[in-house]
Amino acid sequence: MRPKVTAVAKDDSITNFTKPQFVGSTAPNATVIIKINGIAVGQAVADSLGNFTFTAPETLTDGTYNLEAEAKTADGSGSAKLVITIDSVTDKPTFELSPESSVSGHKGLTPTLTPSIVGTAEENAKVDIYVDNKLVASVDVDKDGNWSYEFKDNELSEGENSIKVVAVDKAGNKNETTDSIITDTIPPEKPTIELDDSSDSGIKNDNITNSTLPTFIGVAEPGSTVSIYLGLKHLGEVIVAKDGHGAIRLLRRSRMANTI
Repeated sequence: MRPKVTAVAKDDSITNFTKPQFVGSTAPNATVIIKINGIAVGQAVADSLGNFTFTAPETLTDGTYNLEAEAKTADGSGSAKLVITIDSVTDKPTFELSPESSVSGHKGLTPTLTPSIVGTAEENAKVDIYVDNKLVASVDVDKDGNWSYEFKDNELSEGENSIKVVAVDKAGNKNETTDSIITDTIPPEKPTIELDDSSDSGIKNDNITNSTLPTFIGVAEPGSTVSIYLGLKHLGEVIVAKDGHGAIRLLRRSRMANTI
């Protein structure tokens, strides 16, 4: 009777077990010779119902193997073949905000609660997406190893969100990566600006100075960029410190009344 052999791990014959077990059926009490890539590696004896099991005697490295089960009985012999793939690791997934959802020069910052993310993982794997350790979506990786997701149905919270993506390949291997996405949808408060004490000559706080290269100070949202204008002319930009303070010094002399 010709034997039948299958991999225990999965019907697709892909497994992350490096010493996989196989099951099969043949004539009752038959002896089954197992070959891997044409080399006999062991044997099994079928039970009274014709069922047998066999475990690879040595660890198999990742790759594809040709398995053959040859059954011998008093009435003759028969064989069956199976191709299996050992896959014990998967690539670490990556992700980032899509260009249309990101803020240039600020990694992980987005002005929307429903941004899109794009990433990579092993081709044809599945990616589970978690926000603050809560599973919100699962997406498929395409044949080129790319995937994407839009938080359209799962709005993020204002501020910092912990994003974890877990890639699971067809063999069941997992790998993950975690990063933060910061949402900022609230416009900054109106900034303040005034002469620095070092440039405020004469009567204090009268906005009159004898310095032709005065220094200005102000308060704005921490981390924001403040643009400085002299009249309608753009003089430069200041990145506000974490405490919300910033300063700029004019680099062009002027003896006229000016609006900053």
